[in-house]
Amino acid sequence: MNKLKSGILLAYAILAMSAPAVLAAQPADADNQTAGAALVNMDSRNDKEASKDRSGSDKTSSETDHDTLIPVDSDMLSDADFSVNGIGLDSTVDSVKAKLYNPDSAISRGIYDEYNWKGISVEALKPFLNKYVNRKDLSIGSQIKHTGISKIVITSDSIKTARGVTAGMNRESVLRKYGRPDKVLWKKFDDSFCLVYKKENNILAFNLNNDTISSIDISRGNSGTYEIRPSEYAVPSSKSPLSANDFDIAGLKLGDALSSDDQENWVKKVSNAVEEMWYYSGYTVKATKQNKLIETLFLTDNQMLTSRGLSKGDDVTTAELLYGKPDKIELDLRNGTPYVIYIYFSKGLKNIFAVYIKEDKVDSVMCAKNPQYTKQSNQSL
Repeated sequence: MNKLKSGILLAYAILAMSAPAVLAAQPADADNQTAGAALVNMDSRNDKEASKDRSGSDKTSSETDHDTLIPVDSDMLSDADFSVNGIGLDSTVDSVKAKLYNPDSAISRGIYDEYNWKGISVEALKPFLNKYVNRKDLSIGSQIKHTGISKIVITSDSIKTARGVTAGMNRESVLRKYGRPDKVLWKKFDDSFCLVYKKENNILAFNLNNDTISSIDISRGNSGTYEIRPSEYAVPSSKSPLSANDFDIAGLKLGDALSSDDQENWVKKVSNAVEEMWYYSGYTVKATKQNKLIETLFLTDNQMLTSRGLSKGDDVTTAELLYGKPDKIELDLRNGTPYVIYIYFSKGLKNIFAVYIKEDKVDSVMCAKNPQYTKQSNQSL
């Protein structure tokens, strides 16, 4: 098994030859990279345990409070995380009105009522529904065990969660305050994401647009209508290998064939006689030309997230918080540009998950078959 973990850097160099430029640690444009041979450019069709004493600078040129890297503080969720300004999921509508005064608007929406104030709204099931569903003389097969507020939505940057997170802050702030999400959801066709945290039947969801929190939902039951892609992952123990879904990017899996939809909606494509590079917003796919089988997946900018919420530009301590200590650390000094590579293995060492780090920031992510595993498997045949 140890042989499979050795010689990785050389194997990475071979993989990186066909990777986007940032992954190959090359300054040249991705269009000039090779995939085992010269590629032909085809026209575009449509254009918890990180060190708490490490700090980082803003990851963008913007120097607002919302872009400042906050310290890691990701304790387990408590009941306090599902309330804001004294309003929780057990609050009554009357108690909310007593705190916020009369709402700016009240809307009846079928089985629930919605009350809106500036920057915050709440939903509550209509009283008749609770009485009807819980009638003992009816066999409905379900019960409503809670009364009062069923959902709180925050859209103002003046209203803070129990951990000080507000609308307008960046995605990484959520990760550093709340840790690894239970789900990362992607609404594919408008490139919005949702980081979902759960405690029993309570849900805390951070809705993201352009890597920024657009709203915060505190609710019971389902967290919205987001398509699950990237898919859910099973949380491994600190010493376990990554789970199968950790090697997915944009819901795509190594070894699967690109779907007809993925073959229709690319931004740019380059190819040679045996393989192709498919470019999408935030990620790139290397696939065989004949069968379109996915060989390598790359996360290339913050328009895409990993299944744990990591993206380009995040601090190295955020990567450590989400993924733990790497199985190997390599240093790539080619072309005078130092990259630190955090390498994680799948169970059985079949796949690799590599986080490329430049100046303490995540530069890119690569998921691929372990070339050493493939080599040893072939030699045993």
